[in-house]
Amino acid sequence: MELPDFPLLDVQKARIMIRSEWERLSDNYQLSEHVINVQKLLDCCKTPINLKRTIEADNQRDFYPIWKSPSRRLRMVDLLYQPLKELPPVNANEQAKETSSQLQWATKLRSVISENRFTSLESSTNMLSQHAPLQHHGPDTKVELSEIISQFSTSRDPVRSAYGQDLKRSLDALQRKCKNKFDDTSQSIFRVDTRELNEAITTSRTEIQAEFEYIRESMTAGHKWLKMGGLLPVFTPLTLLETLRRGARAKSRATIQAHILKYAESLVKLQQLLRIQGAHRQADNIQLGNERCNVAHTAWKPEDHIDWLLLEIDFNLIIREDQLQVAQAMIASPSTISNFVLQMNMGQGKSSVIIPMVATALAKEENLVRVVVPRSLLLQAAQLLSSRLGGLINRRIKHIPFSRKSRTDIESIKAYRGLHRDLHKRRGVLLALPEHLLSFRLSGLQELSNGHSLESTYMIKLQAWFARKARDILDECDHMLAVKTQLIYPSGAQSPVDGHPTRWKLVQGLLRLAKTHINHLRRDYPKGVEVIDRVPGAFPTVYFIHQHIKDTFITRLTDRILAGDGGLLPIQECSSDELRFAADLLRHAQFARSTAGEVAQ
Repeated sequence: MELPDFPLLDVQKARIMIRSEWERLSDNYQLSEHVINVQKLLDCCKTPINLKRTIEADNQRDFYPIWKSPSRRLRMVDLLYQPLKELPPVNANEQAKETSSQLQWATKLRSVISENRFTSLESSTNMLSQHAPLQHHGPDTKVELSEIISQFSTSRDPVRSAYGQDLKRSLDALQRKCKNKFDDTSQSIFRVDTRELNEAITTSRTEIQAEFEYIRESMTAGHKWLKMGGLLPVFTPLTLLETLRRGARAKSRATIQAHILKYAESLVKLQQLLRIQGAHRQADNIQLGNERCNVAHTAWKPEDHIDWLLLEIDFNLIIREDQLQVAQAMIASPSTISNFVLQMNMGQGKSSVIIPMVATALAKEENLVRVVVPRSLLLQAAQLLSSRLGGLINRRIKHIPFSRKSRTDIESIKAYRGLHRDLHKRRGVLLALPEHLLSFRLSGLQELSNGHSLESTYMIKLQAWFARKARDILDECDHMLAVKTQLIYPSGAQSPVDGHPTRWKLVQGLLRLAKTHINHLRRDYPKGVEVIDRVPGAFPTVYFIHQHIKDTFITRLTDRILAGDGGLLPIQECSSDELRFAADLLRHAQFARSTAGEVAQ
């Protein structure tokens, strides 16, 4: 179509620009016409048959069943449950030889690492000066210490008496240690038989590889076509050890589990040989001595604590006897011991070994394990537990904070409850802060005092469930159980405390007056009172050596207060009887029954 020319319009350029829009409108028009024609044909094809009856008839018709596999591919857990014909059972004779096997391994370690002991005059002199302080200072020191401790142990105060008994046991232990050090001044140097060590490592690796191949061939013997098609699960030492987890063990047969357990124990022994080799190359005499004394699995059975065995393999260590004793004491039934505190020196594996051991042993169907740490150690504890329990052991670690600002409506508390229930069901470990646990406990009571009966009932019931199910493992308990870490939730309208604001001035005035009289006592009784000055402006630390000096101090201080020093009492407004009552209270901290009646009137 030809368009007339316009002097101010480029017709050819305008046609090119609007051509695409014309084509779109034309295509849409043709499509709409086609849809209208198709709908007319469909309207002509309506069927009079009742479609509902046809569907019911099809549902009643018999079809050949189609088998659907629960899993797309075969898993390692499925292989554990297969009947195994080639693996011989671990008989009772082999189980009876377990003790002798441990003895043979201990003998093997002593043959690989030999101990040379020597005694020198110089070492004896050092032992006497460094490790026998009581012998160095003579018997008078022991007598003097015993006399000081006896004053505490014979006290009527139960706290002082218990403290004295602890000091006495500590003194006895120190005397025994000094005697042993004095008697045995020899030192040890450990030497490694390199040839025998290399032979032991080579033999151990060969046996482990042969055991691994034997288990793999036996487990996959009935799956020839899957093996040829590359459809078998990945079979590596890691995937094999993962079958020892709690969930997989429930589906495995005892025979295959015993052989995999034997394979895992062989790995522990190989790791120990490799550690000995590394310590020998670094000339680490202390590490060699520790490896020579540490024989794996002498005081506990791996089949009873498989998670501990996986922990040893995953982190290349052997659980020592002292670590085992502490862990077993913490795992003890709460019916016999409610709460207890255990102490170990730094660097003995409290957080890295003992806490993961206890957590895996206690995380069962009936327990919710909570590892409580200070806020300053939260990140470190989270990283440590994740690495220790998140590898071969594969336990979930959760941190569920709760503060006073957290929402306490029903939906939020149900979500909070669901997280704990899920962790309890999966045998996980909860990493918590002490303030989070106390906040939830106090929030339930706070909701009750605010009149929110529904929320408070739900929270108090959940707290009761925590009290029944939770087993708390406290790290650095001396810090967390201190008074300064306890939470106090104020409630109600703010009101001034009794004696405000003079009560703060009263304490300062009393301390100022006491400091003056302490200086006088220090001058009058130089051997009866000990004063340790602190930083400027701080009150000194005072020790009264004798009781009568303490009584003298209280008498002098009371007399000056009743005389009006420091302005602590309004003596100008007090009668003589009131001053006499105040004197009895300050001197004896109590009233007679008749005096109490007069003061009440």
